[in-house]
Amino acid sequence: YWLEYGNPWEFERHNTRYKVRFGGRIQQEGKKTRWIETEEIIAEAYDQIIPGFDTDATNTLRLWSAQASSEINLGKFNQGDYFAAVEDKNHSENVSRVLYPDDSTYSGRELRLRQEYFLVSATVQD
Repeated sequence: YWLEYGNPWEFERHNTRYKVRFGGRIQQEGKKTRWIETEEIIAEAYDQIIPGFDTDATNTLRLWSAQASSEINLGKFNQGDYFAAVEDKNHSENVSRVLYPDDSTYSGRELRLRQEYFLVSATVQD
């Protein structure tokens, strides 16, 4: 996991966070349209300083970490299903946990697509 050991050239940007939504459905009420029942992940920005070669210039590479929109599902927890209570958090954070998942399986291809959508959505919102 890329954030596990830290990096002296990497800076977490707590104030730069965006909601990235997956799935759901469209609800139309007259001329009003809403996107509802989505899975929501929070994209949190990290800036990596990239020094130039033989120059005083540096550049910033913006990276994104996926954070769960909630730490625990209290409904599942209160029913005694403790593993399922944190499953949504793990599923959300898997989006940025491994950069190149094995895409020889359906779940690997799905994760790769979710990663691409996550990174593009967060970057466009930024």
